[in-house]
Amino acid sequence: MLKALTGNEGARRGKARKASGVMAVGLLLAAGFLLQGCREEEQGRILLFDKGTYIGKVVDGKKLDPATVEQLNKRAEKQWM
Repeated sequence: MLKALTGNEGARRGKARKASGVMAVGLLLAAGFLLQGCREEEQGRILLFDKGTYIGKVVDGKKLDPATVEQLNKRAEKQWM
């Protein structure tokens, strides 16, 4: 009688192994897609910034003319309203 009760155990193990194998393959595929998701131009960008430090392009050492500075100041004031 004990054999009759445990006879299905092998079939259950086979199904469990198959399900866990399918799950492992699915997780590997999902991880691959997530890692592939970053575009090449975004991979080298800076993620941590220093407050108050400009890291943009240098404009040949030229200074801005006063009219441009005034225009930029007005634009900045609008952003704080």
